[in-house]
Amino acid sequence: MFAIQQQWQPFHEPPLRGAFHTTPRPSFQTIDWMNGTFQDQYNTYIEENIGFRNTLIRINNQLNYGLFKVSTVKKVIIGSNGTLFEKPYLESFNGDDFIGSTEINLQMQQILTTRNFLKNHQTKLLMIFAPNKAFLDQDHLPAQYKSPADSSNYSELKKELTKQGIPLLDVNDWFCDLKKHSEYPLFTPKGTHWSEYGAVVFADSLLKRIMCDMDRPFATIKMGPVHRSTHSHGSDEDLSDWMNLLFRTVQFNYAYFDTVSSMVNDSANRPTIIVVGDSFFWNLYKPFFLNCFHSIEFWYYNQTVFSPYLKEPFPVKDLLLPDKIARADYLIILSAEPNLTQIGFGLFQEIDSVINLKQKNRLHYLESYYLQHIRRTNEWMDLIREKALDRGIGIDSMLIMDVRYMGQLKHDQLFSHQ
Repeated sequence: MFAIQQQWQPFHEPPLRGAFHTTPRPSFQTIDWMNGTFQDQYNTYIEENIGFRNTLIRINNQLNYGLFKVSTVKKVIIGSNGTLFEKPYLESFNGDDFIGSTEINLQMQQILTTRNFLKNHQTKLLMIFAPNKAFLDQDHLPAQYKSPADSSNYSELKKELTKQGIPLLDVNDWFCDLKKHSEYPLFTPKGTHWSEYGAVVFADSLLKRIMCDMDRPFATIKMGPVHRSTHSHGSDEDLSDWMNLLFRTVQFNYAYFDTVSSMVNDSANRPTIIVVGDSFFWNLYKPFFLNCFHSIEFWYYNQTVFSPYLKEPFPVKDLLLPDKIARADYLIILSAEPNLTQIGFGLFQEIDSVINLKQKNRLHYLESYYLQHIRRTNEWMDLIREKALDRGIGIDSMLIMDVRYMGQLKHDQLFSHQ
């Protein structure tokens, strides 16, 4: 039966949730056979593709969870009443990942350098600390995580940002207060992110904060009535999903808005927004929020650019970072607590390093960008060829002339205040 399922798969098995490394079927090579590599690879391939493997894994996970209250997923921790927590958030709550005051001060210096650069270009900056479920659900924490650390990246960065006057929206602190009188859950027992309900509440407040900062009442989020459901939507059971169980864990009464939409009041004054953040923003990456802005880009972990206005995502490394953030109206840095070890996901470090370069080195940085950018832009290269032909010079010479011109022009635009 297992061989039949492996070969022809007559019975449908739902795929496992989460990220997995799959081993391809190895091709036979004599040298691999002689040194034993082929046998090892083939054994791994057979184990990963045995019939009913997904079901067997779910049975094993269910037995561990049901009989021993143990999660086979290392980063999922089971608290009281079956409440699930993600381990990195508990470690941050406990202060286990505290980077120390020296590193905090270095990060603050980089943030201040970036803040001053943005001010010179009339770009607003807002730091956002996403909520940590460990703070909001302390009654259900495992015994070793019962109270927050005296010193943590969260507490120390919050203190320093406040001291330096950097705009900060501490959703962790706000949600802890809001929970006291909220009729609906801001987190769910089986999720690691804010609940779908909590995300909409936050999105509405964030929009109002942006409009207040910019003095532009350009849009409104409209929320319909809230209904209860025992069936989850979105990321409300993401931790439970990662565990790949046979049966659902603790029953819960979720809360969802019947409808969520937005209305643009002043289309001409909608701002350009960049959000550099982690997975907490995916709950907001929806039309009701995105449509409020003239344009919005989500730089996921400062690695990949997502936007409803793009045909497909592309790497952040393809951007000229100082120029891109200088042309935005509003820059948001959204970080969950485990990501405060490198707040900004490397953006502050890059901006700080470029600004602190000597002028000739900054020019070299800009020229290197334009050299690569022009070469991979067909329309620009066509223009280079036309100009080279008109002037009777080589294409490479024309390319270098344009690169140097663009480098100097952009340097004057970006760094004239430095």
